[in-house]
Amino acid sequence: MKKQNKKNYIWNSIGNSTWALTSLILLIIVTRINGIQIAGIFSFAFALSMIIHAIAIYGGRIYQVSDIKKEFNDSNYISSRIITSLFSFVLIFLFCLIFKYDIQKTNLILILVLIRMSEVLSDSFYGIFQKNNRLDYVGISMAIKTIFGIIFFTIINLIFNDVVISALTMLFVNIICFIFYDLPKIKSYEKIEIKFNKIIISILITNFFVFLANLLLNINANVFRFIVEINLNDEMLGYFGIMIMIATVMLLMSQFLFQPMILELTKLFNSKNMKKFNKKFVNIGIFTVLLGLLCVLGVYITGPWILKIIYNLDFSIYRILLVFIVIGGTLNALTVMITSVLTIFRKTKIQFCLYLITLFFAILCGWYLFNLLNFHGIILSYLITMLFQFTIFLISYIKIFKKIK
Repeated sequence: MKKQNKKNYIWNSIGNSTWALTSLILLIIVTRINGIQIAGIFSFAFALSMIIHAIAIYGGRIYQVSDIKKEFNDSNYISSRIITSLFSFVLIFLFCLIFKYDIQKTNLILILVLIRMSEVLSDSFYGIFQKNNRLDYVGISMAIKTIFGIIFFTIINLIFNDVVISALTMLFVNIICFIFYDLPKIKSYEKIEIKFNKIIISILITNFFVFLANLLLNINANVFRFIVEINLNDEMLGYFGIMIMIATVMLLMSQFLFQPMILELTKLFNSKNMKKFNKKFVNIGIFTVLLGLLCVLGVYITGPWILKIIYNLDFSIYRILLVFIVIGGTLNALTVMITSVLTIFRKTKIQFCLYLITLFFAILCGWYLFNLLNFHGIILSYLITMLFQFTIFLISYIKIFKKIK
Protein backbone atom coordinates (compact mmCIF):
# COMPACT_ATOMS: atom_id res chain seq x y z
CA MET A 1 0.00 0.00 0.00
CA LYS A 2 2.82 2.41 0.90
CA LYS A 3 4.56 1.65 -2.40
CA GLN A 4 1.35 2.35 -4.32
CA ASN A 5 0.76 5.58 -2.40
CA LYS A 6 4.27 6.68 -3.32
CA LYS A 7 3.60 5.94 -7.00
CA ASN A 8 0.31 7.81 -6.74
CA TYR A 9 1.99 10.87 -5.27
CA ILE A 10 4.87 10.93 -7.77
CA TRP A 11 2.79 10.45 -10.91
CA ASN A 12 -0.08 12.63 -9.73
CA SER A 13 2.46 15.38 -9.03
CA ILE A 14 4.03 15.00 -12.48
CA GLY A 15 0.69 14.84 -14.30
CA ASN A 16 -0.95 17.76 -12.52
CA SER A 17 2.19 19.90 -12.63
CA THR A 18 2.55 19.51 -16.39
CA TRP A 19 -1.17 20.11 -16.93
CA ALA A 20 -1.11 23.18 -14.68
CA LEU A 21 1.79 24.62 -16.66
CA THR A 22 0.23 23.94 -20.08
CA SER A 23 -1.47 27.30 -20.47
CA LEU A 24 1.69 29.11 -19.37
CA ILE A 25 3.97 27.19 -21.74
CA LEU A 26 1.60 27.55 -24.70
CA LEU A 27 1.30 31.29 -24.11
CA ILE A 28 5.10 31.58 -24.11
CA ILE A 29 5.31 29.62 -27.37
CA VAL A 30 2.57 31.65 -29.07
CA THR A 31 4.04 34.97 -27.91
CA ARG A 32 7.51 34.02 -29.16
CA ILE A 33 6.41 32.58 -32.51
CA ASN A 34 3.24 34.49 -33.38
CA GLY A 35 3.60 37.81 -31.54
CA ILE A 36 1.81 39.60 -28.68
CA GLN A 37 -1.42 40.30 -30.62
CA ILE A 38 -2.01 36.64 -31.52
CA ALA A 39 -1.00 35.78 -27.94
CA GLY A 40 -3.81 38.05 -26.77
CA ILE A 41 -6.33 36.24 -28.97
CA PHE A 42 -4.98 32.85 -27.87
CA SER A 43 -5.11 33.69 -24.15
CA PHE A 44 -8.70 34.93 -24.52
CA ALA A 45 -9.73 31.79 -26.45
CA PHE A 46 -8.01 29.56 -23.89
CA ALA A 47 -9.75 31.31 -20.97
CA LEU A 48 -13.11 31.07 -22.74
CA SER A 49 -12.56 27.34 -23.30
CA MET A 50 -11.96 26.94 -19.54
CA ILE A 51 -15.31 28.57 -18.80
CA ILE A 52 -16.97 26.14 -21.22
CA HIS A 53 -14.97 23.35 -19.53
CA ALA A 54 -16.75 24.25 -16.28
CA ILE A 55 -20.09 23.67 -18.05
CA ALA A 56 -19.02 20.39 -19.65
CA ILE A 57 -17.52 18.91 -16.47
CA TYR A 58 -20.71 19.83 -14.54
CA GLY A 59 -19.73 19.40 -10.90
CA GLY A 60 -16.40 17.76 -11.56
CA ARG A 61 -14.46 14.87 -10.16
CA ILE A 62 -14.75 16.08 -6.56
CA TYR A 63 -18.44 15.11 -6.38
CA GLN A 64 -17.81 11.81 -8.15
CA VAL A 65 -14.91 10.77 -5.90
CA SER A 66 -16.64 11.90 -2.70
CA ASP A 67 -19.73 9.84 -3.64
CA ILE A 68 -18.51 6.88 -1.56
CA LYS A 69 -22.12 5.98 -0.67
CA LYS A 70 -22.61 5.22 -4.40
CA GLU A 71 -25.56 7.48 -4.91
CA PHE A 72 -24.79 7.08 -8.63
CA ASN A 73 -22.52 4.65 -10.46
CA ASP A 74 -19.56 5.73 -12.59
CA SER A 75 -21.29 4.87 -15.88
CA ASN A 76 -23.96 7.40 -14.92
CA TYR A 77 -21.35 10.08 -14.33
CA ILE A 78 -19.67 9.37 -17.67
CA SER A 79 -23.00 9.42 -19.53
CA SER A 80 -23.91 12.74 -17.94
CA ARG A 81 -20.55 14.24 -19.00
CA ILE A 82 -21.24 13.28 -22.63
CA ILE A 83 -24.54 15.17 -22.50
CA THR A 84 -23.05 18.27 -20.87
CA SER A 85 -20.07 18.26 -23.25
CA LEU A 86 -22.29 18.23 -26.33
CA PHE A 87 -24.42 21.00 -24.84
CA SER A 88 -21.33 23.10 -24.08
CA PHE A 89 -20.09 22.80 -27.68
CA VAL A 90 -23.43 24.00 -29.09
CA LEU A 91 -23.39 26.85 -26.57
CA ILE A 92 -19.91 28.11 -27.51
CA PHE A 93 -20.73 27.83 -31.23
CA LEU A 94 -23.75 30.10 -30.73
CA PHE A 95 -21.63 32.42 -28.58
CA CYS A 96 -19.13 32.87 -31.41
CA LEU A 97 -21.93 33.59 -33.88
CA ILE A 98 -23.60 36.15 -31.59
CA PHE A 99 -20.38 38.09 -30.98
CA LYS A 100 -19.37 37.76 -34.67
CA TYR A 101 -15.80 36.65 -34.07
CA ASP A 102 -13.65 36.27 -37.18
CA ILE A 103 -12.83 32.84 -38.64
CA GLN A 104 -9.45 32.53 -36.92
CA LYS A 105 -10.75 33.33 -33.43
CA THR A 106 -13.88 31.19 -33.89
CA ASN A 107 -11.93 28.15 -35.12
CA LEU A 108 -9.39 28.50 -32.33
CA ILE A 109 -12.09 28.73 -29.67
CA LEU A 110 -14.00 25.71 -31.05
CA ILE A 111 -10.86 23.54 -31.23
CA LEU A 112 -9.81 24.46 -27.70
CA VAL A 113 -13.33 23.63 -26.49
CA LEU A 114 -13.11 20.22 -28.21
CA ILE A 115 -9.85 19.65 -26.29
CA ARG A 116 -11.66 20.56 -23.07
CA MET A 117 -14.45 18.10 -23.96
CA SER A 118 -11.93 15.28 -24.36
CA GLU A 119 -10.45 16.22 -20.98
CA VAL A 120 -13.89 16.14 -19.37
CA LEU A 121 -14.50 12.59 -20.59
CA SER A 122 -11.06 11.52 -19.35
CA ASP A 123 -11.70 13.22 -16.00
CA SER A 124 -14.71 10.98 -15.37
CA PHE A 125 -12.37 8.01 -15.91
CA TYR A 126 -9.86 9.62 -13.55
CA GLY A 127 -12.54 9.62 -10.86
CA ILE A 128 -12.76 5.82 -11.17
CA PHE A 129 -8.97 5.49 -11.00
CA GLN A 130 -8.82 7.73 -7.92
CA LYS A 131 -11.52 5.76 -6.07
CA ASN A 132 -9.48 2.61 -6.75
CA ASN A 133 -6.29 4.22 -5.40
CA ARG A 134 -4.67 4.51 -8.84
CA LEU A 135 -3.82 8.17 -9.09
CA ASP A 136 -0.65 7.04 -10.86
CA TYR A 137 -2.80 6.18 -13.91
CA VAL A 138 -4.28 9.69 -13.75
CA GLY A 139 -0.84 11.29 -13.60
CA ILE A 140 0.59 9.21 -16.45
CA SER A 141 -2.39 9.97 -18.68
CA MET A 142 -2.22 13.70 -17.99
CA ALA A 143 1.55 13.78 -18.50
CA ILE A 144 1.38 11.97 -21.86
CA LYS A 145 -1.35 14.26 -23.20
CA THR A 146 0.30 17.42 -21.95
CA ILE A 147 3.93 16.74 -22.91
CA PHE A 148 3.24 15.33 -26.37
CA GLY A 149 0.53 17.93 -26.97
CA ILE A 150 2.94 20.78 -26.28
CA ILE A 151 5.70 19.18 -28.37
CA PHE A 152 3.47 18.73 -31.44
CA PHE A 153 1.87 22.17 -30.95
CA THR A 154 5.32 23.78 -31.01
CA ILE A 155 6.60 21.84 -34.03
CA ILE A 156 3.49 22.51 -36.13
CA ASN A 157 3.43 26.18 -35.12
CA LEU A 158 7.09 26.61 -36.10
CA ILE A 159 6.36 25.05 -39.50
CA PHE A 160 3.05 26.73 -40.35
CA ASN A 161 3.00 29.75 -37.98
CA ASP A 162 -0.68 29.00 -37.35
CA VAL A 163 -2.17 28.53 -33.86
CA VAL A 164 -5.37 26.95 -35.22
CA ILE A 165 -3.59 24.07 -36.99
CA SER A 166 -1.27 23.70 -33.99
CA ALA A 167 -4.24 23.40 -31.61
CA LEU A 168 -5.68 20.64 -33.83
CA THR A 169 -2.57 18.52 -33.16
CA MET A 170 -3.20 18.80 -29.40
CA LEU A 171 -6.75 17.55 -29.90
CA PHE A 172 -5.37 14.62 -31.93
CA VAL A 173 -2.92 13.72 -29.13
CA ASN A 174 -5.72 13.76 -26.53
CA ILE A 175 -7.90 11.45 -28.62
CA ILE A 176 -5.07 8.98 -29.28
CA CYS A 177 -4.12 8.85 -25.58
CA PHE A 178 -7.74 8.38 -24.55
CA ILE A 179 -8.22 5.46 -26.97
CA PHE A 180 -4.94 3.68 -26.31
CA TYR A 181 -4.34 4.45 -22.61
CA ASP A 182 -7.46 5.56 -20.71
CA LEU A 183 -9.91 3.08 -22.24
CA PRO A 184 -7.76 -0.08 -21.78
CA LYS A 185 -6.96 0.86 -18.16
CA ILE A 186 -10.56 1.51 -17.19
CA LYS A 187 -11.64 -1.97 -18.32
CA SER A 188 -9.74 -3.45 -15.37
CA TYR A 189 -12.03 -1.69 -12.90
CA GLU A 190 -15.45 -1.21 -14.39
CA LYS A 191 -17.53 -2.07 -17.39
CA ILE A 192 -18.76 1.21 -18.77
CA GLU A 193 -22.31 1.28 -20.08
CA ILE A 194 -23.38 4.52 -21.70
CA LYS A 195 -27.08 5.03 -21.07
CA PHE A 196 -29.13 8.20 -21.34
CA ASN A 197 -31.97 7.72 -18.88
CA LYS A 198 -33.69 9.39 -15.93
CA ILE A 199 -30.67 8.81 -13.72
CA ILE A 200 -28.76 11.33 -15.82
CA ILE A 201 -31.38 13.93 -14.97
CA SER A 202 -31.00 13.05 -11.28
CA ILE A 203 -27.22 13.60 -11.50
CA LEU A 204 -27.72 16.93 -13.23
CA ILE A 205 -30.20 18.05 -10.59
CA THR A 206 -28.05 16.83 -7.69
CA ASN A 207 -24.92 18.50 -9.06
CA PHE A 208 -26.70 21.64 -10.23
CA PHE A 209 -25.44 24.03 -7.55
CA VAL A 210 -21.95 22.51 -7.63
CA PHE A 211 -21.96 23.13 -11.38
CA LEU A 212 -23.20 26.70 -10.99
CA ALA A 213 -20.57 27.41 -8.33
CA ASN A 214 -17.79 26.01 -10.52
CA LEU A 215 -19.06 27.96 -13.52
CA LEU A 216 -19.27 31.20 -11.59
CA LEU A 217 -15.78 30.58 -10.21
CA ASN A 218 -14.42 30.50 -13.76
CA ILE A 219 -16.49 33.47 -14.90
CA ASN A 220 -15.41 35.52 -11.88
CA ALA A 221 -11.76 34.81 -12.66
CA ASN A 222 -12.25 36.05 -16.23
CA VAL A 223 -14.57 39.03 -15.78
CA PHE A 224 -11.55 41.30 -15.95
CA ARG A 225 -10.28 39.61 -19.12
CA PHE A 226 -13.62 40.37 -20.79
CA ILE A 227 -13.34 44.02 -19.71
CA VAL A 228 -9.92 44.21 -21.40
CA GLU A 229 -11.20 42.41 -24.52
CA ILE A 230 -14.13 44.80 -24.88
CA ASN A 231 -12.34 48.08 -24.12
CA LEU A 232 -8.68 47.64 -25.11
CA ASN A 233 -6.77 46.13 -28.05
CA ASP A 234 -5.35 42.64 -28.64
CA GLU A 235 -1.89 43.79 -27.55
CA MET A 236 -3.11 44.81 -24.07
CA LEU A 237 -5.16 41.62 -23.99
CA GLY A 238 -1.88 39.79 -24.55
CA TYR A 239 -0.16 41.62 -21.69
CA PHE A 240 -3.11 40.95 -19.40
CA GLY A 241 -3.18 37.28 -20.44
CA ILE A 242 0.49 36.87 -19.55
CA MET A 243 0.08 38.55 -16.16
CA ILE A 244 -3.11 36.77 -15.13
CA MET A 245 -1.56 33.46 -16.22
CA ILE A 246 0.55 33.61 -13.06
CA ALA A 247 -2.62 33.45 -10.95
CA THR A 248 -4.06 30.69 -13.14
CA VAL A 249 -0.98 28.52 -12.69
CA MET A 250 -1.08 29.13 -8.93
CA LEU A 251 -4.71 27.98 -8.83
CA LEU A 252 -4.02 24.84 -10.85
CA MET A 253 -0.97 23.99 -8.75
CA SER A 254 -2.99 24.40 -5.53
CA GLN A 255 -5.63 22.04 -6.94
CA PHE A 256 -2.92 19.50 -7.66
CA LEU A 257 -1.87 19.70 -3.98
CA PHE A 258 -5.45 19.45 -2.76
CA GLN A 259 -6.93 16.84 -5.15
CA PRO A 260 -5.23 13.80 -3.50
CA MET A 261 -6.68 14.86 -0.14
CA ILE A 262 -10.33 14.81 -1.24
CA LEU A 263 -10.95 11.11 -0.62
CA GLU A 264 -9.22 11.21 2.78
CA LEU A 265 -11.13 14.31 3.86
CA THR A 266 -14.39 12.69 2.71
CA LYS A 267 -13.69 9.62 4.85
CA LEU A 268 -12.86 11.79 7.87
CA PHE A 269 -16.09 13.74 7.37
CA ASN A 270 -18.20 10.58 7.06
CA SER A 271 -16.58 9.10 10.18
CA LYS A 272 -17.35 12.40 11.98
CA ASN A 273 -13.70 12.96 12.86
CA MET A 274 -14.08 16.71 12.42
CA LYS A 275 -11.12 17.68 14.59
CA LYS A 276 -8.67 15.83 12.35
CA PHE A 277 -10.58 16.99 9.27
CA ASN A 278 -10.19 20.64 10.18
CA LYS A 279 -6.54 20.22 11.17
CA LYS A 280 -5.66 18.71 7.77
CA PHE A 281 -7.59 21.36 5.90
CA VAL A 282 -6.05 24.23 7.87
CA ASN A 283 -2.54 22.81 7.35
CA ILE A 284 -3.07 22.75 3.57
CA GLY A 285 -4.33 26.33 3.75
CA ILE A 286 -1.29 27.48 5.74
CA PHE A 287 1.05 25.80 3.27
CA THR A 288 -0.74 27.56 0.39
CA VAL A 289 -0.39 30.94 2.12
CA LEU A 290 3.33 30.39 2.76
CA LEU A 291 3.81 29.38 -0.86
CA GLY A 292 1.93 32.51 -1.94
CA LEU A 293 4.13 34.75 0.21
CA LEU A 294 7.22 33.15 -1.31
CA CYS A 295 5.81 33.83 -4.79
CA VAL A 296 5.08 37.47 -3.87
CA LEU A 297 8.69 37.97 -2.83
CA GLY A 298 9.98 36.22 -5.94
CA VAL A 299 7.75 38.18 -8.31
CA TYR A 300 8.60 41.55 -6.76
CA ILE A 301 12.34 40.94 -6.97
CA THR A 302 12.68 39.01 -10.23
CA GLY A 303 9.22 39.06 -11.91
CA PRO A 304 9.81 41.66 -14.67
CA TRP A 305 13.31 40.29 -15.35
CA ILE A 306 12.04 36.70 -15.71
CA LEU A 307 9.12 37.77 -17.93
CA LYS A 308 11.54 39.75 -20.10
CA ILE A 309 13.63 36.62 -20.62
CA ILE A 310 10.62 34.39 -21.27
CA TYR A 311 8.45 36.63 -23.44
CA ASN A 312 10.95 39.26 -24.63
CA LEU A 313 8.56 41.95 -23.38
CA ASP A 314 9.08 44.74 -20.85
CA PHE A 315 7.01 44.33 -17.66
CA SER A 316 9.08 46.63 -15.41
CA ILE A 317 6.28 49.23 -15.23
CA TYR A 318 3.92 46.50 -14.02
CA ARG A 319 6.02 45.25 -11.05
CA ILE A 320 3.46 46.19 -8.36
CA LEU A 321 0.60 44.91 -10.53
CA LEU A 322 2.35 41.54 -10.77
CA VAL A 323 2.45 41.41 -6.97
CA PHE A 324 -1.29 42.19 -6.88
CA ILE A 325 -1.88 39.29 -9.29
CA VAL A 326 0.05 36.82 -7.10
CA ILE A 327 -1.78 37.89 -3.93
CA GLY A 328 -5.12 37.63 -5.72
CA GLY A 329 -4.16 34.22 -7.13
CA THR A 330 -3.31 32.95 -3.64
CA LEU A 331 -6.64 34.18 -2.25
CA ASN A 332 -8.49 32.55 -5.16
CA ALA A 333 -6.68 29.24 -4.55
CA LEU A 334 -7.76 29.31 -0.89
CA THR A 335 -11.34 30.03 -1.96
CA VAL A 336 -11.37 27.02 -4.31
CA MET A 337 -10.13 24.81 -1.46
CA ILE A 338 -13.00 26.02 0.71
CA THR A 339 -15.38 25.33 -2.19
CA SER A 340 -14.11 21.75 -2.41
CA VAL A 341 -14.71 21.22 1.31
CA LEU A 342 -18.21 22.68 1.06
CA THR A 343 -18.86 20.16 -1.73
CA ILE A 344 -17.75 17.34 0.61
CA PHE A 345 -20.19 18.78 3.17
CA ARG A 346 -22.79 18.79 0.36
CA LYS A 347 -23.35 22.49 1.00
CA THR A 348 -23.74 23.39 -2.65
CA LYS A 349 -26.40 26.12 -2.67
CA ILE A 350 -24.31 28.39 -0.46
CA GLN A 351 -21.43 28.16 -2.94
CA PHE A 352 -23.64 29.33 -5.77
CA CYS A 353 -24.97 32.26 -3.73
CA LEU A 354 -21.48 33.36 -2.67
CA TYR A 355 -20.06 33.15 -6.20
CA LEU A 356 -23.07 35.04 -7.57
CA ILE A 357 -22.48 37.82 -5.04
CA THR A 358 -18.81 37.85 -6.04
CA LEU A 359 -19.73 38.10 -9.73
CA PHE A 360 -21.83 41.23 -9.19
CA PHE A 361 -19.06 42.69 -7.02
CA ALA A 362 -16.43 41.90 -9.69
CA ILE A 363 -18.42 43.54 -12.50
CA LEU A 364 -19.12 46.72 -10.52
CA CYS A 365 -15.60 46.96 -9.11
CA GLY A 366 -13.98 46.13 -12.47
CA TRP A 367 -15.89 48.70 -14.52
CA TYR A 368 -15.56 51.42 -11.87
CA LEU A 369 -11.80 51.05 -11.41
CA PHE A 370 -11.22 50.63 -15.17
CA ASN A 371 -12.93 53.96 -15.83
CA LEU A 372 -10.89 55.49 -13.00
CA LEU A 373 -7.43 53.96 -13.57
CA ASN A 374 -7.64 52.21 -16.95
CA PHE A 375 -5.49 49.02 -17.18
CA HIS A 376 -4.10 49.48 -13.65
CA GLY A 377 -7.66 49.64 -12.34
CA ILE A 378 -8.48 46.24 -13.82
CA ILE A 379 -5.59 44.56 -11.96
CA LEU A 380 -6.47 46.36 -8.72
CA SER A 381 -10.11 45.32 -9.06
CA TYR A 382 -8.97 41.69 -9.49
CA LEU A 383 -7.11 41.83 -6.18
CA ILE A 384 -9.99 43.51 -4.33
CA THR A 385 -12.51 41.02 -5.75
CA MET A 386 -10.40 37.99 -4.76
CA LEU A 387 -10.06 39.38 -1.23
CA PHE A 388 -13.81 39.98 -1.01
CA GLN A 389 -14.52 36.47 -2.36
CA PHE A 390 -12.13 34.76 0.06
CA THR A 391 -13.54 36.68 3.04
CA ILE A 392 -17.18 35.71 2.47
CA PHE A 393 -16.23 32.07 1.77
CA LEU A 394 -14.07 31.85 4.90
CA ILE A 395 -16.84 33.28 7.08
CA SER A 396 -19.32 30.79 5.58
CA TYR A 397 -16.94 27.85 6.11
CA ILE A 398 -16.40 28.75 9.78
CA LYS A 399 -20.13 29.02 10.42
CA ILE A 400 -20.96 25.75 8.62
CA PHE A 401 -18.10 23.88 10.30
CA LYS A 402 -19.28 24.97 13.76
CA LYS A 403 -22.80 23.71 13.00
CA ILE A 404 -21.53 20.37 11.69
CA LYS A 405 -19.13 19.94 14.59
